[in-house]
Amino acid sequence: MKGKLVIQMAAMPCDTNSSGDIFGGWLMSLMDLASGYIAPKGKSATRAVNNIEFFKAVQVGNLVSCYGYVLSQGRTSVTVHVDVYVNNTIVACGDFVNVALDHNGRPRVIETK
Repeated sequence: MKGKLVIQMAAMPCDTNSSGDIFGGWLMSLMDLASGYIAPKGKSATRAVNNIEFFKAVQVGNLVSCYGYVLSQGRTSVTVHVDVYVNNTIVACGDFVNVALDHNGRPRVIETK
């Protein structure tokens, strides 16, 4: 597993689709939250989601783990890759573009250390 563990959460019955599997939108929301933790410090917003893939169904009771890392960084945005695992098996992945925002909600330059 590449990246750092950002979120772990148990899949619950209220998160299922009509087939009884965990709803893909629920996984996407966890992935979005994970990308936000890795995004630039301070206020940021998701600008785009690219290349999201679902490989295996997630079941009620599964412990879902989101790992993430920075793929690239621009002047005002960061692209974060998120992998989702259940029992050491990848079930989904995607790339999230997060834009750093100032206190007025406008893009701001990301400070580098």
